[in-house]
Amino acid sequence: MGFVDLDENYVDRLYVAKDYQRQKIATRLMDKIENYAKKQGQISLYSHVSITAKKFFLDRGYIVNKEQYVEKQNILFKNYVMEKFL
Repeated sequence: MGFVDLDENYVDRLYVAKDYQRQKIATRLMDKIENYAKKQGQISLYSHVSITAKKFFLDRGYIVNKEQYVEKQNILFKNYVMEKFL
């Protein structure tokens, strides 16, 4: 259905399979990650967020620290460095 990785305070690879989107799976995954990070004493979490995921993160209280372009296989992708203070 979905997964997310947490490396100290970096949220990486939040993913929900196409057939399971719009069922609050990403919300539940992020709730668990944020609660776990708080228990571990993290002050904030950050992530590199795609254009399509930006609204989801904004709605969760993340702020945009920086807009950037990342090159993958000679293609530039726009994304955002976003952070949430716990």
